[in-house]
Amino acid sequence: MTADTAKGGTQAEAVSFEHKLFSSMENLHFRLSVQNPDQPVMMVTFGENEVALPFDGIRKEFAIEEGSADDHMLKLVAEGLNFVVLLRPGDPIPAELLTGAPSAEISPDHRLIAFQRLTLQLATWVSGDESLITDREQLAQIAEDPETKKRINNAMGEAAAQLGLEPGDKDKVLQLIERLADDLAAIEALRDRFVGIKAMDEKIQGLRGAMKSQQIVMELIDPVARLMTEATKKFGADFEQIDAQTGEIIALLKNIDSQVRFIREQRNDLHHRLLAWDEMFEAWDKVKIEDSEANVRLLRETYRFLAPRFMPVDEWSLRSKLQTAGGTEVDQRRSETNHGLAKTEVIW
Repeated sequence: MTADTAKGGTQAEAVSFEHKLFSSMENLHFRLSVQNPDQPVMMVTFGENEVALPFDGIRKEFAIEEGSADDHMLKLVAEGLNFVVLLRPGDPIPAELLTGAPSAEISPDHRLIAFQRLTLQLATWVSGDESLITDREQLAQIAEDPETKKRINNAMGEAAAQLGLEPGDKDKVLQLIERLADDLAAIEALRDRFVGIKAMDEKIQGLRGAMKSQQIVMELIDPVARLMTEATKKFGADFEQIDAQTGEIIALLKNIDSQVRFIREQRNDLHHRLLAWDEMFEAWDKVKIEDSEANVRLLRETYRFLAPRFMPVDEWSLRSKLQTAGGTEVDQRRSETNHGLAKTEVIW
């Protein structure tokens, strides 16, 4: 989808609507549903409750016609929530939808890591034994070696010949590598966030040992640990797939446009799925491995976070129905917000 509104095909750069509904409700913002992480909702506050309005319901109840400017904007907001936690009227449209660039700023360190990785692939390719190194310490150590730098320089010339460039046209090879490094840098930034998932997994395993004498608590920890193992496996497999797809440097450089598209597709998918983990990372970073009521509360919260994402769909659907009173779609999740006051999200 392009970031166009219905107004003559002009590009929308910020979230804006024509219907007065969007300017008349208190604390209006858009995010993904807590109960269904794939469903975008509009959040408004009524008293102490936050009410979630699904987009299809908004279109129906407020007569937003298909193809109208507001319909296009709702679609754009839904796509934008793949890249940011929430959007409010007036917020800029995420850069991924406008230019393809990542919304999150990429650090020079991640660009350097991506560049070192690619140039070392080139150096090992020319020796006939291409290697992909993702370990940060090993990568930095080898890249700074003077002998490695000589091999990289020589490999640039060999690569130019393989790519059909003028003999010795190393600058064009360097430009291609830098272009790839700009996009792979975002993958390296996401790899750091995956480290946060593995750190959570380690702490949860630690709590299993610290609380093993409490049978009731173990009945909570065990399913959380299983779901964390599933999360770690799935994200690990995704990074392995990206590394495998980008593991042959000459193929990367020969097919750079398609490879950049692949990297960006994977980046966007990973970014979307990792976006919701930030609060979990912050909470678990403070955890001490000990038997405490605070840790039990966090384990419960972590289960509510993991279950809709990593539990088999049929099982999660059944549990959700059992947890909702009278078949209604009231999300029972309560969190400490608004200076300690609990709020309940109600699906409208």
